[in-house]
Amino acid sequence: MDICPDIFGKVYAPSLAIEADAKSFLEQALQAPESESLISSDHLKELHDKYLEFSETKADYSEDFVDMDGLMHDLAVCLPKDTIITNDAGNFFGWLSRYYRFEQENTYVGPTSGAMGYGLPAAIGAKLAQPHKHVVSVSGDGGFMMTLQEIETAVRYKIPTISIVVNNNIYGTIRAHQERHFPNRVVGTDLFNPDFGELARLFGAHGEKVEKIAILRQRCNGRLIQGCRL
Repeated sequence: MDICPDIFGKVYAPSLAIEADAKSFLEQALQAPESESLISSDHLKELHDKYLEFSETKADYSEDFVDMDGLMHDLAVCLPKDTIITNDAGNFFGWLSRYYRFEQENTYVGPTSGAMGYGLPAAIGAKLAQPHKHVVSVSGDGGFMMTLQEIETAVRYKIPTISIVVNNNIYGTIRAHQERHFPNRVVGTDLFNPDFGELARLFGAHGEKVEKIAILRQRCNGRLIQGCRL
């Protein structure tokens, strides 16, 4: 369902395409008698069970690199339920949207328009607004590099947040579009990043370069919040 018909079939071919304003559509759908519902309660339960199975975090850990499944499992287990999560735009968000279940209101602050560079400054703002809560930003390396100078702001004003930078030395989303539409014309999407842990320390923050998830678990002793800071 979308207010713009040009969206239909752009990525996936829908079984039923509905051109409508989301709010108006939902208001009318909620008023429909149960007997007219397009989805039965049994079908709804089946879909919900499939969602729970699909989104269940997996304790998968690699000996060679940081496995994102395992990282999301640790975050889901270790973070308090009222933790505020902010994020940048990027391919890494697939893991966050799949595995992290937001069980309380006002615990997610994301870039509505898909803006890069949003995660860290959003986390700083959220911490100022809710100083009693833990705030964690999740960013790709490309997005983080756009606003990483705000580490200095956090240090100067003593605003304790946690920033997780998923570093693969590439503008991953843009690169994927390049390879899909222009496979032999990849340009401007490779990155040569600094050591983000060292960079954080130069700003006066606490920084860690984590190349294996076991190292992170060892340093934090299974408690990411108490063991690791910005």
